[in-house]
Amino acid sequence: MTDIKQLSICIPTYNRADSVKELVQQIIDFNLKDMIDLIVIDDASNDKTYEKLLEFSDGQDVRILKNEKNLSQSGTFLRCFKECRTEYLLVMFDDEFLFKEGVLELMPLLDQLNADFISTQWDRFGSIDRPCKSTQEISIVDIDKYCSHAPGLVYRKSIYEQVEPYMTKRFNEKCLTTFFYPQYTLLLLAKLCKLKLYATPILGGGLREAWYRSGLVDPERGEGYQSLTNIVYRYLSRQKIYKDLLEEFPSSKNKRALELLIHNHKISFYFLIQGGLEQFLKVTEHYSGPEKNESSEQNPHEDPSKNDKKIQENTLTSPDLIDDFKLGSFRASITPLGAIKNLLTYLKIKIRIFLFKIFE
Repeated sequence: MTDIKQLSICIPTYNRADSVKELVQQIIDFNLKDMIDLIVIDDASNDKTYEKLLEFSDGQDVRILKNEKNLSQSGTFLRCFKECRTEYLLVMFDDEFLFKEGVLELMPLLDQLNADFISTQWDRFGSIDRPCKSTQEISIVDIDKYCSHAPGLVYRKSIYEQVEPYMTKRFNEKCLTTFFYPQYTLLLLAKLCKLKLYATPILGGGLREAWYRSGLVDPERGEGYQSLTNIVYRYLSRQKIYKDLLEEFPSSKNKRALELLIHNHKISFYFLIQGGLEQFLKVTEHYSGPEKNESSEQNPHEDPSKNDKKIQENTLTSPDLIDDFKLGSFRASITPLGAIKNLLTYLKIKIRIFLFKIFE
């Protein structure tokens, strides 16, 4: 650990050479090398991301590292802690951006709060993610609210060391929640260990226009992140974590908190599924409605990608929530056959939900 630098910014990346180079150059242009360490970890990309990043390694105070094999998001996330040489670690993704002003506001707050974790606000195309009116300690029931989106979160490096046995157990059990959301499992454990977690109204950064949808796949079942099957298994995985922690952290206060989390999670899951179904019907209606008027026909001079973007904006916020259907494939849904396919997909989803409720 250095005597001067207090914060490391670590960027896991995979097959996004141009995007991550843009982010690295932005942080270098902040000219804060006396205050921060910059680390980039390539997760065994096959598009020469690592080789392209090496141009930053000469005289730029950037450490460029590469995993010997693909560790996926969670494995690379944990490597960020191992490579960090400063007291605090800020994890970024390669399709996001930072605000220099946010970093400068954050630095003195680390000392003032003596925090083990700080959540900053995040810009999602003009709307604020993780909203917070004033700096406040995070309750156990609000952890998900302040960490569901991983970039822009700041951890004391030692936080992982204090909960490592519990995290290792989750990885060994191939816990799906920990695979997709390692930051949530980490912070839930940290809170149960009475560490100090804070949220702050500092605006740390946000999503770039070149934002990518998640390409993560369940390593056990091969299901994409947005599939309904994956949603159900993630739900079951998180419920199991809560129930296991009831045994591992048996104090009465922790028991009340975890029981509340179990109850709230059940309710939120059904709302999530309902939202997915409503979205499915909206997309289906858009593409396979009974009529096609002139206003709905695509302008021959308009970029098709812009049309797809409009469709995404007019549906709910997660158009790929259920990967049984994809927006691009719904161009064929204007036909009667396409409409039947949509109906069958809808029925399949309803059956999955029905079976889940029976065996839950």
